[in-house]
Amino acid sequence: MLIRIFLLIFVVSCTRPKINIIPLNSQKAYNKVKADNQSCNGAGIINSFGEVDGKLNFTFKSKKDSTFMVFNDIIGRKTLMVWVTNQKIIARDLVKNEQYNHNMIKTLFPIMKHINPIDLTKLIWGVQPEYQNKLLKNITIDFEHEKDIYGFSNVTNAKYYNRDNNHGVKISITSRNKNNKNINMKKVWKLLKY
Repeated sequence: MLIRIFLLIFVVSCTRPKINIIPLNSQKAYNKVKADNQSCNGAGIINSFGEVDGKLNFTFKSKKDSTFMVFNDIIGRKTLMVWVTNQKIIARDLVKNEQYNHNMIKTLFPIMKHINPIDLTKLIWGVQPEYQNKLLKNITIDFEHEKDIYGFSNVTNAKYYNRDNNHGVKISITSRNKNNKNINMKKVWKLLKY
């Protein structure tokens, strides 16, 4: 009888479709990455499609739960500075000399209503945010990973797509350097103040 049960379980487990297992606790992975490193810097590309189409290159600096990003246009001019904390995102348009708070950013880019600010910092550090417990109706989220030299699986691309309004964002990290250098984030924070 035990052999029949074992064979039944074996046959069923071999014939079921493959299930992709997503790390259940990205907060533990994020805390480990932060414990092993003081800061992270690098570069990436953000593609927006739908209501607002465009592509911008960016550089970033991150320490703990704060991230500072500088976006450049096609010819390399600084066009936008963004400060990301646990709870909010603040952006300053250098071309129009205007500042945007988190609510204004969510109005301009509706997909940002579904992306928590801390999730952007996790992506910068290469950690996949958790979305299993969140009800994301009509939102598709895809992540691509690549292992680093230490065997840690880093997120290299994140794509958020809202099927209701055909708007999406793809964030690609082209270079990432985790290290133990101390970054003075207060210095870059002053850049956003008038």
